[in-house]
Amino acid sequence: MQLRIFGRTLIAWLLAVVTATVLGSVVQTQFNLLAIVDLDVAVPPGLWLWTTVQDIFNFGLAYGLLAGIALAIGFFVAGQLIRRLSLPREGMFVLAGAAAVLVLLVTLNAVLPMTPIAATRNMAALALMALAGAPAGWVYARFKPTAQTSSPSASGST
Repeated sequence: MQLRIFGRTLIAWLLAVVTATVLGSVVQTQFNLLAIVDLDVAVPPGLWLWTTVQDIFNFGLAYGLLAGIALAIGFFVAGQLIRRLSLPREGMFVLAGAAAVLVLLVTLNAVLPMTPIAATRNMAALALMALAGAPAGWVYARFKPTAQTSSPSASGST
């Protein structure tokens, strides 16, 4: 039973990581492409789309790893707060997803000698990338087993 709960929680976390990674990659790509357009360089729609897709897979690999660590920490903290303070589950995971990504991006910008994600030099891009963690939190809340579904009495066994 515990292994099944762990497996479902792991799947929920992986789906959340994919959600944050895809949305964050798309946001940073759009801001970077807009910066190129601001330099009076034409970016045809086909290239725009191709670059977005490429970034999801290329940028997304490294970003997804970092976002996954941040989300794991954020979801753990949210889970503890939910249990101890009886806070609303879905809202806390949504908030935790956004906060985890924001903390990740601010930490990267503060610790590294240069901004690793150029788009996050722009406050709007930073905010939108952080907000990409919110749907990730919703996905996690939606697919993670609850205390009711993980208790022996809820599954019909004693």
